[in-house]
Amino acid sequence: MKRRNCCGDWVCVVILFILSAYFANGLLAEKMVTLEFLGTPPGYYESSAAIITTDVSSDGSIIVGGLYEYNMISDDADDEYSIFIWENGVYTLLPEIGRCTPIITDDCAHIVAELGSGFRFGSKWSFTTGEGWVRSELPHWGENRFLIEAVSGDGSITVGSAYYGDTYIKEACCWKPGRTGTVLMGLGFSDLGERESNAYDVSSNGSVIVGADNTGGNQYIPVQWINYKVSILPKLPGYETEAHFARAVSDDGSLILGLVGDDNRPSKFMMWKNGHPEILFENTGQLRFLDISRDMKSMLLVSDTGSQYTTEMMDWQPIALNQFVDSYGINRQGFNLSATAISGDGSTVVGLASRDAGANYETSTFRLQILESGRANFGPFEVRVDGYCDTTPWLSWLWVENDPWVWSVDMNHWLYCPGENVTENGAWVYIPK
Repeated sequence: MKRRNCCGDWVCVVILFILSAYFANGLLAEKMVTLEFLGTPPGYYESSAAIITTDVSSDGSIIVGGLYEYNMISDDADDEYSIFIWENGVYTLLPEIGRCTPIITDDCAHIVAELGSGFRFGSKWSFTTGEGWVRSELPHWGENRFLIEAVSGDGSITVGSAYYGDTYIKEACCWKPGRTGTVLMGLGFSDLGERESNAYDVSSNGSVIVGADNTGGNQYIPVQWINYKVSILPKLPGYETEAHFARAVSDDGSLILGLVGDDNRPSKFMMWKNGHPEILFENTGQLRFLDISRDMKSMLLVSDTGSQYTTEMMDWQPIALNQFVDSYGINRQGFNLSATAISGDGSTVVGLASRDAGANYETSTFRLQILESGRANFGPFEVRVDGYCDTTPWLSWLWVENDPWVWSVDMNHWLYCPGENVTENGAWVYIPK
């Protein structure tokens, strides 16, 4: 959209540059972006160690991951597996525990992980002053295999699935507080489910669990458990014959992210808002879901070409993570960024950075912080990151980044209107000739 500027041509050039970057690339230009390379835990050679997976606390201050070191000498010797914790620039290693996929709680007080190979079981670490991280084993049934998918914000509820030996039955399950400690509970199946139910995520307080049931023939239906009682979520209108998966849930349980079609490469991304299904976007790029923030406004995806990033403010138009970083003039030092998790508040993306370095292949944990900058509101009206706000029924859409001079979309004119004077009923404005 072409704009005139009442404050001088040089300001107009700057504004048009920012806006053209936003509309041409779908980028959120009004952000503060920083990238840190955190290396790998001490004692691990970058050429022979690799990060299995990482997670990040809700505020982005603590990163956890599984790290394994190849045994380069003998194929008969075991590889070494550890959980690492990064906080305030310092790495801490938990004792060797076998292959692991750690997840940290929002309050940073608990870590849960599935351990071992073949028959996997779960463990939980809780942080206590004076003792540090103390491990306890999560209950399990015999030698059945357990997959851990998510943990509630306070660490009280862990959800996942159990494989029952040779019966080929998979049941969603959860670990929850009992009278004498943590107890393991099967969540069962919906009325239409057959031999397979999956629990993928849990709300912050543990009251809502979401997942999918297999009704036979790989036809999956979306389900939720509210206070451990299962119910079927409605499918997206017009796509009732396609498989649906409820993959993530917001803090309060009111928003649920859904995938339509193939769970690995869905045809559509959707959202249930208070139980009502709505489409978010068509998946034309063969993207796979990776992670989403707790407010359900920032999402990580992955394609055959690498990590992708998108937000509600970007109208869910994905962009390659490397390209997103490059657009802010940040030097990636030749590293390729492969994201693994996004923080609960959406401000921090973490993962593995890698690059060729002569004879060696270097790896590093990275932390990418994406913070909003500029004003948050124009009077009582929320301002989008591109500078627009909807003041309906007062003056409809305004562009307010040049406050006190604002641009009226409907009037196609500049107005003088200091934001500090604006109320819910509007304000007096000056319209120059």
